[in-house]
Amino acid sequence: MNAASAENPAVRLKIERRSNHPWIFQKMVEKPPTKPRPGSIVEVYDRDGTWCGRGFYNGHSRIALRILPSDPEEAEESQWLEGDLLDLEPTLRDAVVFALPQHPLCDPECPGLCPECGDRLADDPDHTHGAEIDPRWSALTQMIEPPKE
Repeated sequence: MNAASAENPAVRLKIERRSNHPWIFQKMVEKPPTKPRPGSIVEVYDRDGTWCGRGFYNGHSRIALRILPSDPEEAEESQWLEGDLLDLEPTLRDAVVFALPQHPLCDPECPGLCPECGDRLADDPDHTHGAEIDPRWSALTQMIEPPKE
């Protein structure tokens, strides 16, 4: 066992871990002698005692382990830290982007843009493109309107 395992409880698998998939199901995990609290970070070892990684443990879930980094010297927080700084850019970007309106308008009374041509509907409120004709029937329009020559 490595030095990191002294601070995190150990969980042993019933199998040899061959996959890199981060989920390990409950039926593949031996019952730990002292059950860690749900959400605890644990050291994961396979049936031969080989260290597999760290993971979040939840004995109440069908997915008992969610494996984190596979490097024993890598800190748990390293995916969020850049040096001594906490990287909030992805979290803030997601929060801001999802809060933006899907179709921004210049003012609340603005009718927006024409979805077909992109013209400002505020400049021409009577803007139309006529009735859309199904392309399968478009040849019949020549019977009504003779072709312009």
